[in-house]
Amino acid sequence: MKKDMISAKQLSYMAMFSIWFTLMGTAPAVAARSAGSAGWLAPVLGALPVLLIVFLLQIMYRRHDERALDQIFTDIWGQIPGRILLALYALWCTLQASFTLRLYVENIQTGMFARSGGSFFALILLSVCYVALRGRLASLARASAVLFGLVALVLLTMLLLALPDIRTENLLPVNPLKAPSIALGATAALGPFGALIYVHFLSGQISDRRHLSRHSVLPLAAAALGGLVLFIFTIGILGAPLTAHMPNPLLIAVKNISGIQGNARLEGLITALWTMPAFVFITLMSMVALTLIAAVFRMKSAVPMAGPLMLLVYVGALSMGATAADVMRVNEGYVQYGHYVFQYGVPLLTLGLGFLRRKPRHNRRSTTDD
Repeated sequence: MKKDMISAKQLSYMAMFSIWFTLMGTAPAVAARSAGSAGWLAPVLGALPVLLIVFLLQIMYRRHDERALDQIFTDIWGQIPGRILLALYALWCTLQASFTLRLYVENIQTGMFARSGGSFFALILLSVCYVALRGRLASLARASAVLFGLVALVLLTMLLLALPDIRTENLLPVNPLKAPSIALGATAALGPFGALIYVHFLSGQISDRRHLSRHSVLPLAAAALGGLVLFIFTIGILGAPLTAHMPNPLLIAVKNISGIQGNARLEGLITALWTMPAFVFITLMSMVALTLIAAVFRMKSAVPMAGPLMLLVYVGALSMGATAADVMRVNEGYVQYGHYVFQYGVPLLTLGLGFLRRKPRHNRRSTTDD
């Protein structure tokens, strides 16, 4: 029904809002470790491959008569291999939600409640996500628009307060001879920007999905600019050597802003407001997982599976270790490689296979009828 549909622009901005949270996690540390003082360039360079994939997905839409992406996958790969691939994507999106939940708990512990186990906050966040999953995507899109304004205001205020503490010697020089290291550092942003790719599986709920790639350009640019600001803020205050060895460098940088240093209430408020993009990202990835589950098992709706899915997300988050070092190991040992496979490898392989195969059957029938 049309009332359950959203526009391509709304979906893209929801993905952009989600990107910000994931850029607040371990990404600055990974970038600083690879690129040193030039790690602040990672968000800009990391956005370019995502932009390429988004436009390649648009080619697939046009070739397959604007069908939903899950249907395109089964068209190209065949019913059984295609559904297996969709099931793997559903599992990967669930793991993405689990990792984000674990990262959220780590941020809360670092910023506000160092002695807390974090399970209480995780359960509260998942409860809110469950309610959102039982609702409509349009409602989440409207809520994201409001939350985005609040978080953007906090980030702008934080940046203004931090300007005296940002040291240019921590950001420069950028040596062109170290281009390979800088490019390697940009991989830290590839995973967060992948949200713009995963949400394409919700294309069946978009009223104008033929414009999805075009409407993704501005949000991607805004996410890259916002990420650039976050990385400059973090590396500029802490320096690349210190940033590289911290699981939550952005939160540590907030604590070192001279304008709010010692003000526990303001630090807590900034940390608490980061709950908003975490909520949107976990809910969005869970919606993608439910959509793919419905496609795999040919269900009219997988919304009744929201409860078990939230439980799976919670268990997955608990299994990712108890310390900040464990979170970094999970990110660098598993999550980063998963991004390469599901965000870039599989879409490129699917596009290539689609060109090698004959014209889709539904297209051939319409051509014959004409």
